[in-house]
Amino acid sequence: MGLLALAAVDAWAHKFHASLIEAVYNREAGAIEMIVRVFADDLERGVGERRGARYRLGEDEAPVFDYIRARVQFRGEAGDVLPMTWVGMESDVRQVWAYIEIPVEESRLGQLTIANRLFLELFDDQVNTLNLVVGEDKTTLLFRSGEESQTFRRRAR
Repeated sequence: MGLLALAAVDAWAHKFHASLIEAVYNREAGAIEMIVRVFADDLERGVGERRGARYRLGEDEAPVFDYIRARVQFRGEAGDVLPMTWVGMESDVRQVWAYIEIPVEESRLGQLTIANRLFLELFDDQVNTLNLVVGEDKTTLLFRSGEESQTFRRRAR
């Protein structure tokens, strides 16, 4: 029976390491609204290693927010870290969707420096993708080991 359970876990294991963040500025809300999509087992491992104790989905969500907030940062033109607000999360057996907002005035979005270090401490082949939409400006940024920070600049109007 134990070998069967181990085989089932291996069947769910993934062969690549990636995350996806969809970030859209909502003018009405005055915030960047983010959906962070990650593999559930990667998140459990990352959160567990960060807090020094095993973590399983379904436990308190605060350690998940702490992990994401420590690994993903948006900085304004002045270099200040823009604070994040936790909205919540959903998960299934394989994936987690975390919902986060960054309250910020649109006038401060001329240039953003974004760092995305999700799971880079765990996997050499980790690739993090961030799709960002601010008004008419859309971009896709890739983050990997050695390329953990990218700059977004709005086009001149």
